[in-house]
Formats: sequence, C-alpha cells, structure tokens
Amino acid sequence: MGAAALVRNQLERWTFHRATNAGLEQQPGESTAEYVARVWTAEDHFHPEWFSTEGLSDPLAEPEGEVREPSIDHKHVVISNGSEICPALLYELLSEVMHGRALLEAVSWDSNGMLQSEEWPDGMSVAVGVIVDAITLCLRELRAAVASLAERTGRDAAVEALRRSLDTFSEASRESESHEEAPNVQPAAPQVATPPLLTLMPLLPNEGLNPEVRQSVARLGAVYSAVMSGQRPAGRLFRDDELTTYAFAWHRARSIRAANAALDTEKRILGDQFNIDSLTGRATRWVLLTESVSLLGRWHQRPEASAAATLIGTALRSAYWLWLEDDDRAMSVLRCVLEQASRLRTWRIKPAKAAVLESRVETTPRDWLEAAGWKRLAALNRALGELAHTKSTSRWTGARELLAKFQMDVEDDKAIYTARGASIDFVAQLVAQELCAEMEEISPTISEKLCEVFLHVDLEPRQQAQTVEEQLDHIWNHRGVDLGISDFVKLPELWPQSTATSSALQPS
Repeated sequence: MGAAALVRNQLERWTFHRATNAGLEQQPGESTAEYVARVWTAEDHFHPEWFSTEGLSDPLAEPEGEVREPSIDHKHVVISNGSEICPALLYELLSEVMHGRALLEAVSWDSNGMLQSEEWPDGMSVAVGVIVDAITLCLRELRAAVASLAERTGRDAAVEALRRSLDTFSEASRESESHEEAPNVQPAAPQVATPPLLTLMPLLPNEGLNPEVRQSVARLGAVYSAVMSGQRPAGRLFRDDELTTYAFAWHRARSIRAANAALDTEKRILGDQFNIDSLTGRATRWVLLTESVSLLGRWHQRPEASAAATLIGTALRSAYWLWLEDDDRAMSVLRCVLEQASRLRTWRIKPAKAAVLESRVETTPRDWLEAAGWKRLAALNRALGELAHTKSTSRWTGARELLAKFQMDVEDDKAIYTARGASIDFVAQLVAQELCAEMEEISPTISEKLCEVFLHVDLEPRQQAQTVEEQLDHIWNHRGVDLGISDFVKLPELWPQSTATSSALQPS
C-alpha cells in the first residue's frame, strides 16, 4: 500500500507539472480520467514558471465508477522498449487500490500471504506492473524536464545522453558477463534488481539503525560513489541491476544518516523525555496489530469487510514504516487506514447503510466516517487529505500544525515533532478497538485473548475507550481551524527564454 500511495503522489505531481507547462486545466464536467488522458496526450511543454498558485484547477478528484480507459480520443505513452502505458488508467487503478476496491488479491498477499511465505498470486504481478509503469512515467517526465533545461543552456552532450536513456534495463554486455560477480551483491537476472535484505530493514534501533547494518549498507553505497567518480570497483562495467542495487544502498545509507541525525535532534529537544527504546516498543505494537487485523481480513465472511481489514493490515504497516523515514506521505497512507477502519465499523454496526455506500460510486472517506459515528474526526480527515496530495495549492505546513493541535497534554513547542507519530498511534487505537469488536462476533475466546495481548502493549481497547472519546471531542473542537496559505509560491524567472515545445527527448 505504501508503494501505491507514493507512486500515485508522484504521478499526480508530474501530471500537474505537465498541465502547468502546457497551460491545461480540468474543464467543468470533465472526468479525472479524461483530464489525465488529455494532459499526457499533449506535447511536452516546459517553461520557467514551475509553480504558480494562480489559475490552476483544483486537485485531481478521486475516480468514480468502473476502472477503464477514458472514452475520449487519447494517446498512450510509448516507452523505449516499445510497450505502451495509459496514464489515466494507471491513476484510476492506483486510486481504487488505495480505497480497497481494486487488485484485492495483491493487497491480500501483501497483508498476510507474504507473512506465510505463500507464492505470488497473479494479481501481485499486475500490481507490481502498475507501480513500475507509474514510476516509468514519472522518470520519463523528469528526464524530459532536465533535457529541456540542458537544451536551453547549450549542453548538447547532456541532451544526447538523456535522449539515449532507456526506460527499462539494458541488455547485459559480454564484458559484464565474462567477469566475476559484483562485490557484495547476489547474482541476479539482468532485468531484476535484488537489493540485500539489510538495505530493506525499517529504521529501528535493532534493525536498520543497528551499527553492523549501517556499516554494511555504507560499504555498498561506497561502491556506487566510486562508480560515480569514474572508478570500476569490479574491474568492469556493472549491469543495470547491479548498479541499481548499489544506488539503492547509497540512498539507504543517506536515509540512515538522516534518521540518526533526526534522533539526535529529538533527543536534544525532548531532553529527559527522549527514550529510544520506545521505538522498539512501538514496533511490537505495529506487528501485533497489523498481523491481527490481517487475520481478520482472512477470516471475515463478508467480502467488503474482509477487503477493509486486509487493506488496514498492509496500510498501517506502511504508514509506520514511512513515519520512520520521516516522510509526510505516511499521512497519505494513514488516511487509507482511517477510511477502511470506518468502512469496517460501518459494516458491523450499520450493514444496510454500508451496502448503500458501497453501491454509490461517489462515496467519499468522509461518508464512511460519518456512517461509522466518527464525524468528529472530520478535521483529522481534512489534515490527512491535505498531506495526501501534491498540488500548487497544497497547505502541508498548516496540515502538520493542525495534527500537532490534536495532541492532548503535550507542550506546544514540542507538539509539532510528535504530531505525525501521535496521529498514527491514535488511528491504531481505533483499529484495535474495532478489531476486538469484530473478533467478538467471530470468536469470543480469540477476542478475549487478543485484548489481553493488547493490554500488555498499551493497545487494550476497553481501557482506552474513555481516552478515545476525549480525543474525538478534542479533534472536533479544531474543526474550524484554517490551514493557512499554500506552501508553494511562484518562483522568479530562472530562464529568460520564451515558452516553447521541447524536442529535447525526440529522436534526431
């Protein structure tokens, strides 16, 4: 789920980049799919005004109805290997995945099948393909923008290099296959990158931040640095999959250093209240809660409730993981968790109302919140929704500040540093409360034992019920808070040339 949220965010961001540069806006009555298709059908245009807070349309609306290509005449993006990508279809699919209405087989595998070492279902391959295609589009747009700037400044060699860039891995050369394998990298198929497990560990004290792990990742990253300085650490050119692995490790090493620096800053700010061991305790809660709700998804007999619980299992894990990365997009995923928790609860307490909401293509997360009896969370949903999108009018600072206000009994000058983590913990409490109630209907014995386990990790719903009610009232009291002005402002003109169609990436 984290991958879907990240790439949808990027696809939205680069769609608006194209629209801004081409002077396109979504027209009244035009569906999101039609708008995305029109934007990506237009020729590449680039000009110096990267962001303007005036004259742009509202953020992309969530797709409505069946996922399919728009009926209007539109073009697909043809990538270097000759295959075609439909950006509109991708955007619709990613949005439907995040709302628990598409690629459910893949979501289920990620939620619990993976934990039981089950083989990939066919749907997982489709989901990975969707993610890869979306990343391909974003990288293509990035290359086009860089090539346009290079062309304007007379950097012909850079333009030619970008023009020859491939969207997929190239074939391994004879030179790379005739020499020994790359250092510290497992042999892999030339079309697949397989980073070592240690580069994929969450940034927790005993895992990704473990000193031995840090050193190992740093060594891998150093190989990439050597290549970038013109060296050949293996005595030959690396295959694409090998270089990708080293590049990934280099970025992970930077993330590890950033995480350690953030912990040092937090320690300085919080003083005696800082406790690194609390991260490990939180991780224990995450594992218990996400795996328990994933089991509920497997056991529940109602398909819609099963889908909701399954998505919560993978999305809550992703939200915590991205929070460890200090990534605001954790809040985008948390919004999915909140919506699905509301959906799950509504099916339990108001099944007739839930059936109506399921049948309506225009149903929103707010509708599920109100049906679940959580209308008081409207302000939380608004803040999370603001952080879920990238647009010219984004008010991320205001959203973060609003999340900080939701905390109770936290000093004002420290609240901003704990706001996102506190938001995740609160939504986790709601999930735990609903999980025990759902399990009670399946097996009172399992529900009782589950609540006992939650008690030991500060997730016991019955103990927290009054606290949750107080938190709901506290959040409701902030429903009228203004999020302020946009974080983006119009930049001064950086490039004096007039707006023009870029041919930088067109074959010569």
